[in-house]
Amino acid sequence: MRVPDPHGPYKKHPTEPRLMVAREPGEFGGEYYRLMPEGTLTHWDGLTVTVNRDAEGLDLNRNFPTNWRGEHEQLGAGPYPTSEPEVRAMVDLPAPDRPVSHSTAGCWPFNAARDFLFTSSACQ
Repeated sequence: MRVPDPHGPYKKHPTEPRLMVAREPGEFGGEYYRLMPEGTLTHWDGLTVTVNRDAEGLDLNRNFPTNWRGEHEQLGAGPYPTSEPEVRAMVDLPAPDRPVSHSTAGCWPFNAARDFLFTSSACQ
């Protein structure tokens, strides 16, 4: 959804007004817009848009064992590390006879212990 805003970062495409393109730095005097996420906005104050929480309250990225913290410190982490089947499948991916394996999910090497996830210095 686009909302007219004189300070918005987007403008209409010159030949296709249904498309939005980024505004050039220092560009003034046109018709500009902010882009809002689609869906239902709850408790909108007219300025700030907050992303609605997942209905189940989970964030799978926070469910991995590395740096896991409980719900009281990190919302969406789940009741314990790898409590969700999708995360457990990723952690269990390497075979036990291989000392270290890399997944395709970014830069996360898995230890053969299968319950320990660590970041590599190559990821930094």
